[in-house]
Amino acid sequence: MPDLQSVSFSTEGWRTAQDDGMMRAWENAEKDTLSLHLFLKVPDLAGPLSRIDRIREGYRTGIVQAGGALVEVEIDELETVPALRTIFKLPQQLHGMSYIGAWTIPRKSFSFVVKVCCAEHGTTGIRDAVVAAKIQLPHGEDDPFQGWFQSLFMPSKFILLNIHRPSSVMHSA
Repeated sequence: MPDLQSVSFSTEGWRTAQDDGMMRAWENAEKDTLSLHLFLKVPDLAGPLSRIDRIREGYRTGIVQAGGALVEVEIDELETVPALRTIFKLPQQLHGMSYIGAWTIPRKSFSFVVKVCCAEHGTTGIRDAVVAAKIQLPHGEDDPFQGWFQSLFMPSKFILLNIHRPSSVMHSA
């Protein structure tokens, strides 16, 4: 039977905040959270890892309904284990965004999720300004930013960041 001891990673710089057997959480000095979750049920992805398009669409639909946006959904490998890497952003109450990055490690009848939650502090909006400049929005659109803050995946507009190597736009920014 899987348990949280099955997954390990460094938590240096983080202090334990919670441990209930199914979820272990840590917090750092900036109040960011790192957590490890165990879900003892069949993973509820919108498709198999081989159908990343279906998974992206499922996540995009869910996060937009929650008022957030999808930044990245990619297949990854942790050591030799297939995983799904996701980054979401959600607006904070007064200003700025909170970002949630996660690796989901789906197995046949259970899954592990490693999640990091970070809130913007101080000057905000820099990431979005850099990405907007890098993708060079087309001229002549009535509202080229329509849907920008709801989702960076705008297949009906002009860009789908995660077609080939999406993180090249994000990580080089």
